[in-house]
Amino acid sequence: AVTLGVDDIGQQTETRTERILTGTRGSITRSEWLAAAQGDRKPAFMVGISSFDYANEKTAIVDGVEYTIYRTYEGKGDTVELYLEERAGNGRN
Repeated sequence: AVTLGVDDIGQQTETRTERILTGTRGSITRSEWLAAAQGDRKPAFMVGISSFDYANEKTAIVDGVEYTIYRTYEGKGDTVELYLEERAGNGRN
């Protein structure tokens, strides 16, 4: 998560905090890939986590690579599916 603040001279600052969560990695379906591509997105994969653990984060780090969460979906039970795409500038694009 990113927390915005102001330093001693009035400039905006960002403080980044990370949490470790456990989830289930899944593939992107063909229909999801096509819909994302129409919006100029490059989906990587989906991760299912407990909806109680998700706090509307905008990014996720998986295996040391940072991804943007471009879409969420309330899954079955108490799960939420996070649809991830690689962030620009992460050195892997």
